[in-house]
Amino acid sequence: MEKLIFIVFTFFVLVLGANAQSLNLFMKNGTQSQYLLSEIKKQTFTSTEMIITKTNETVLTFNLSDIRKFTFGLTTDVVEKIDNVEIESIVYPNPTTGFMNVDFSLTENGKVDISIFSIDGKFISNILSEEKLKGTYSLNWQNENLPIGTYFVKIQTENNLTTKKIVIIK
Repeated sequence: MEKLIFIVFTFFVLVLGANAQSLNLFMKNGTQSQYLLSEIKKQTFTSTEMIITKTNETVLTFNLSDIRKFTFGLTTDVVEKIDNVEIESIVYPNPTTGFMNVDFSLTENGKVDISIFSIDGKFISNILSEEKLKGTYSLNWQNENLPIGTYFVKIQTENNLTTKKIVIIK
């Protein structure tokens, strides 16, 4: 399980490319922290924790249940800009039997891509890829052929990437 979580984390780093300069943690209590990637020696995950080892050997441990989301950004200024155009989204029901709703709001016009990935980072399906105007949207998606397991719904715009975990049950 720990290797699979690390693979997913690595997948998100690769999706965002080499331009990312910081890891941004958004906690459920409303606080946020930013860590320069150049100062991070290693990131590891257990089934309950994210552990960051900095280049100065400082070890930071975060309970996964306390993390609302994590993103990668370019600089503090860009992260603040991205946070202003954050994609507010809800994926439900969760767990699901294969039918789900994806509700999302955009604070600016632009292209939206919504894709499904397996827990090991394998692309499953692209459920939306189109230009949208600023506003609120609801998308229904049904795939009863997905095996039981954990998946990620990736919602991406030009300035933001939001990922939601979903669980398929039968």
